[in-house]
Amino acid sequence: MKKIRLLTKSRFKVGSECPTKLFYLDDPSYASSKTDDPFLMALAEGGFQVGELAKVYYPDGMEVLERDYESSVDVTNKLLAPPQATVFEGALRFADLFVRVDILNKNGNYLELIEVKAKSIDPTEIDQFFTKKGGINSDWEPYLLDVAFQTYVAKKAHPTLIINSYLMLADKSSKTSTDALNQRFLIAKDDKGKTIVTVRPGTTKKDLGTNVLCKVDVTKPVSYILEKMFGGYKEWEANVDRLAKLVTTQTKSVSPISSTCKSCEFRIDKTKFDSSKKSGFEECWAQSGNSLESLARPLIFDIWNFRKSQSLIESGRYFMDEVTEDDINIKESDELGLSSSERQWLQVQKSKSSDTSSYCDLKGLAGEFRIFKYPFHFIDFETTMVAIPFNQGRRPY
Repeated sequence: MKKIRLLTKSRFKVGSECPTKLFYLDDPSYASSKTDDPFLMALAEGGFQVGELAKVYYPDGMEVLERDYESSVDVTNKLLAPPQATVFEGALRFADLFVRVDILNKNGNYLELIEVKAKSIDPTEIDQFFTKKGGINSDWEPYLLDVAFQTYVAKKAHPTLIINSYLMLADKSSKTSTDALNQRFLIAKDDKGKTIVTVRPGTTKKDLGTNVLCKVDVTKPVSYILEKMFGGYKEWEANVDRLAKLVTTQTKSVSPISSTCKSCEFRIDKTKFDSSKKSGFEECWAQSGNSLESLARPLIFDIWNFRKSQSLIESGRYFMDEVTEDDINIKESDELGLSSSERQWLQVQKSKSSDTSSYCDLKGLAGEFRIFKYPFHFIDFETTMVAIPFNQGRRPY
């Protein structure tokens, strides 16, 4: 039986960054730098704990354990049939679109769609999801785009219900009133090596003390994304349909090289992967009319903290040896050491001259040494900053 491919929220997120990535995403022959990234895994583990904490806030909730598309949707629909219901990992499908929602909380004709994230927020701040000009705050855009897609699918799947959208986040303004809260949500590995979180038996909502998570209404910014951000609702629908078609037909969308390619997970260090693995970045590079041999030249993407990559690409310049002083706009620092622009130009100069030697600001370093006072103390310590606090009186993170 042919495997069904649908546009899920994770694929939608990737496709929104770059539609070409959808072709590489599910093909194991392409190497990805995000595979088994220990930092990303650590972030995910924190997210798993927060997700389990959120469920304890809803003691009557029922979880959808089925993993395949059809069965999970059927079970979700049955659980949502009563007037009041709370469903964890509820599955919603419309046409070729599919989402799993962290928490669906139904009350009559109203359905709360709640996406749980380990990100923190101060709920007392007003309109932090919007910029002063009325657009979506870039810090929140990935999270809100995620909820917007889920909301869109929910409205299509259940058109008779009124959908309200929420983010459940770590509350920076709240202090926990209980000790060892974090240790009620234990991270472990199952027999397949997958990260799981087990909740200590007997844990109830009462045991959690003061809520360290808060539910924030994001219906307004989600409506803005659906109705205005992409030029209008019809444009949003057209974009979703286009991405869904790319996924279901396994079609490759050819995108031009742009500044977004800098962070592409399919741009890999081949020495760290199996030689049989393919590079999606190299394929995009070749399809944009560039030779693979030219990739031996350092790219403008690699200039430290450089914000003008897109304008140079639009002028047909991709390589560091094509960058001029005018492009960098060099400004001296008012303090000891190099300014950002001086550091960038130094990097470009070394690249142009194939100078691989290190640079040391001896004058600046000597200046720093002069302000040191003896005796010197070299102190090493470890820290941790977790979403769910360890001790009473602590805030998230």
